[in-house]
Amino acid sequence: MTTSVIFILWLQICAVKTQNHLPAVFEQLEGTWRRTGISEQYEYWQKGEKDTMVGGAYKMVDGEKKALEKLTIRYHEGHYLYIADVPHNPAPVDFLITIYDEKGFFSENPAHDFPKWIKYQFMSPDILNVLIGDKKDTIEFNFSRVD
Repeated sequence: MTTSVIFILWLQICAVKTQNHLPAVFEQLEGTWRRTGISEQYEYWQKGEKDTMVGGAYKMVDGEKKALEKLTIRYHEGHYLYIADVPHNPAPVDFLITIYDEKGFFSENPAHDFPKWIKYQFMSPDILNVLIGDKKDTIEFNFSRVD
């Protein structure tokens, strides 16, 4: 009996450890987003492996997709990271997600040249506002959900 109880508890612990604990705000990103005001630029996200969202940005040039960056949100060592992999950087850049709730998230990397922070905010389920910046400059990107 005791062995059975211990075994059942062990199974429950294993099940909890393997569940996807990705907060809903990150899962809301899933789909394709078109940048408003700029024709043919998109950002897309999909669920990856456990605790991960993978995506990227691209623009359409002569009917072909031209990749602009690869994006990842993942859980690592007790924290969520926003990772941007752009061609002009020698390696992907990690931004620590310091704040998140159902309406968005804020990530930062004070050691990076620009941007030092990235903020995603859902204005509605189908409208997304993204701000990137540092102490001097802020750039705004607005997106509407395509699918």
